[in-house]
Amino acid sequence: MIIKLPEIGDINKKVEVIEIPVKVGECIKKDETIVVLESEKATIDLPSPKEGKIKNILIKEGDKIFSGKSIMELEETLKNKVSLIKEKDNSTSSSVKHRSHAGPAVKLMARQIGVDLEKNKIIGSGNKNCILKEDIKKYVKDKKKEIEAKKEKNILSISAKNLHNSWINIPHVTHFDEIDVTKIEKMRKKIKYERGIKITLLSFIIKVCSYALQKFEKFNMLFDEKKNKIILKKAMHISIAINTSKGLLVPIIKHVDKKNISDIALELKELTKRTLLGQNKIDDMIGGCFTISNLGIIGGKGFTPIINSPELGILGIGKTKIKPIWTGKDFKPKIILPLCLSYDHRFINGVYAAKFINFIKKLLNDIRNLIIY
Repeated sequence: MIIKLPEIGDINKKVEVIEIPVKVGECIKKDETIVVLESEKATIDLPSPKEGKIKNILIKEGDKIFSGKSIMELEETLKNKVSLIKEKDNSTSSSVKHRSHAGPAVKLMARQIGVDLEKNKIIGSGNKNCILKEDIKKYVKDKKKEIEAKKEKNILSISAKNLHNSWINIPHVTHFDEIDVTKIEKMRKKIKYERGIKITLLSFIIKVCSYALQKFEKFNMLFDEKKNKIILKKAMHISIAINTSKGLLVPIIKHVDKKNISDIALELKELTKRTLLGQNKIDDMIGGCFTISNLGIIGGKGFTPIINSPELGILGIGKTKIKPIWTGKDFKPKIILPLCLSYDHRFINGVYAAKFINFIKKLLNDIRNLIIY
């Protein structure tokens, strides 16, 4: 069978092949990593869809490829699964039997974690340069640091390039506004007290945005620069910008319109955890239609979020602050949340954007409005 590259990124973007950890003739298992790819948002391990033997590799490291590109030819092991596994074990044994500077236990450990003692020219610290288990552990640790440093550098570089291209090619306009979230904050505390569930303000905003995207469809569109056309997305897939040690990543919560706020809160927590640990799946990173960038934890009254191309809009969230608000009779303390909506002025005008924000404000001012719309 021919393994092809699935859709893993933006419409107009290629992904770079940065590592091919398998070779022709090697037997692999299902879900074993066969290619390491780098998009503008993350470094992704591409798993094998089947178990089998690598017959041919159709790409090389450094290639930049689109979705649908044939990358490998795999000989499936439906009938001869056992024989191929034995062949793999035998080839592994034969490749190490000439290594006279490692004991059986060390060789076994090397095979189990995929370290080729001869190929990697590991020099042991034991008597007469005999390789010890500690030498393998040190090699793996050093190699991991080397790979992580390379990935981090590449992600930061690509992220910076993508942001720069968006900034110079898209006419950004940012609409600044404030929302009274006093009622929602009281509701969050009540839910936590009565049900023991912690729901962040961001979870409410994500849900409210799904309603707004249905009513104001332009914000749920993508611009395909290559074909010079607008694509309307029916699904409500909202991207969440998350700052990590490897750069800014934008994983996605999908079908937000079909999930309640508790479901969104739980998924957001798990998605954030996976992102910070660098454990994102391919599906976590593709298909976004609208992005939310939350700086509320850090602080700030407002900022201009840069549009995540090919999307047409991005919502920035600032830090809540208690302000005295005139009610008509007196001043009352209210919890105020600053919002910053950046949009592509080629397709969205100021009136449309203002109506979009006003609709979000209406829902967040009183969450009961979700029942009406």
